[in-house]
Amino acid sequence: MKIETHCCRSHEHARLCPDKGLHLHIISQVANCCNISELGFHGNITEKEVLAIVEGLPELRILDFSDSTLSSKALLMVLDGKLKCLYELNVLHCLIKDVDGKDIGCPYG
Repeated sequence: MKIETHCCRSHEHARLCPDKGLHLHIISQVANCCNISELGFHGNITEKEVLAIVEGLPELRILDFSDSTLSSKALLMVLDGKLKCLYELNVLHCLIKDVDGKDIGCPYG
C-alpha cells in the first residue's frame, strides 16, 4: 500500500495507491482529515469509491485518477456538479469502461 500526504498552510493533498479491498476504508480516513483539497487516487476505481470521494470530500479542488480504470458511470458521478470547488480532473491514460465493460475510447469495441 502506498499513501502519501503532504500538509500545506491551508490545505492538504493525498495520493492513494492502496491494495485492492482497502480503498473505501482509506477514503473514509482521508475524508476525516481536515482541509483536503487535492487527491490522487490510482488503480481500479469503483462507483462506491467515487461516491465516497464525492460525498466525503465536497471541497476537493484537484482530483487525479490518471493511469486508472473506472466506469463511465463513475466518471459521470464526478462530473455531475456535486464537487462545487473542483477545477482540475486528471483522467490521462485512464481506461474508461461502458456498462458492458468495454473501453469507451475504442470505436470498434
